Amino acid sequence: MSNLFSTLHVGSSGLRTSSSLMHATGQNVANANTEGYSRRSGRVVNADPVRRYGHQFGEGAKLDGFTRHADTLIDERLMRSIGDEARAKTGYQTLYHIESYFSVDVPNGPAAALDDFFDSLTELATDPSDRALRETVLSSGDRLSQSVQRTAQALQDRIDGIVDELDATMSSVNDKLTAIAKLND
Repeated sequence: MSNLFSTLHVGSSGLRTSSSLMHATGQNVANANTEGYSRRSGRVVNADPVRRYGHQFGEGAKLDGFTRHADTLIDERLMRSIGDEARAKTGYQTLYHIESYFSVDVPNGPAAALDDFFDSLTELATDPSDRALRETVLSSGDRLSQSVQRTAQALQDRIDGIVDELDATMSSVNDKLTAIAKLND
């Protein structure tokens, strides 16, 4: 009787394996015209034999997984290009925002304060003994210092915002990677 059950078990493993392969074939046919879909094929292997009564009995076939048929070189280049594009876009947006702090059009920005400071130094060079011109240089130097400090604080706030944004993004990415790992198991 054991041979009958063993034979039925081998037959059922073959049917299960064939059913999985037919399902993959159906997916391949259904998605043949879907852009970005990659054909899959199953890998069938012999199941490990069982030893009984000093003899080995075959356990039939089993599905060892699926292989995705795609051009890996093109996929790798595509992924790299998408990453490069995202990195460049993020860098551009960040630098564009930071550049606005140093624009000449900013009324109390460092560029305008630096121009005022150098103008006052130029005036002082014409008459170094004039107390009013010295006071003007000191005053414009204070304004330059305050402007640089405000800009430094604004840049630090921007950096802190970027770090917070990265932390939130990394948390989300880690959650998704954990979910993918669970699916792979």
